[in-house]
Amino acid sequence: MASIASPTLQNEVKGERKSAKRVDIKSAYHTSHPQHPLKSRRGQVPDYADKKCLLCEKGFRQFHLCDVCNYSICSACMRNPPPLNIQCLKTHEHQLHLFSRLIDFTCNACGTQGSRSPYLCPPCNFIIHRECIDLPRVISINRHDHRISYTPHLGHRKLKCRVCRKEVDGFYGAYTCSKCPSFAAHARCATRRDVWDMVEREGTPEEEEIAPYE
Repeated sequence: MASIASPTLQNEVKGERKSAKRVDIKSAYHTSHPQHPLKSRRGQVPDYADKKCLLCEKGFRQFHLCDVCNYSICSACMRNPPPLNIQCLKTHEHQLHLFSRLIDFTCNACGTQGSRSPYLCPPCNFIIHRECIDLPRVISINRHDHRISYTPHLGHRKLKCRVCRKEVDGFYGAYTCSKCPSFAAHARCATRRDVWDMVEREGTPEEEEIAPYE
């Protein structure tokens, strides 16, 4: 005859199943960190954990954490993970690979500092911010009469940015003007929302351009 579990034992089993179900819901693996599952948390971030998302650098209230590796990301990056590999030939000739960890670096594309999760091309020693991978090639800005083009490096010329008036490091990417040899602008300065009209003009003949952005 089949044995019948006591009500107490049945409740304990049900409780264990509910607990297991809750754990399953609150933890999941992520493509950027396949070693361990990330546990969903809300509220105060533990003292030992980073207070910003490792992937996008934004602060968070709800986050996903690997206690083993001290790896924390926001809910947005958990739902929509960045690609592990990117092929963008207009930016770099080789495939770029996500390096998801805290690391201080200087972006080859814009010349500014970064602190986490860049994309790399190890053979070329090339490193870039995620947001700089698809910088516009040709743009119009409200600080210059002609359209300007992105160049991966200026060389040894000493030029000042026409937006912020600070020196442009010629070993990193910047914008220049084919008609004005003395013009240069930092990549980050030229693509500010209050400077650029957010229109990519690559492939548009210059004679068909609309008036410069004001």
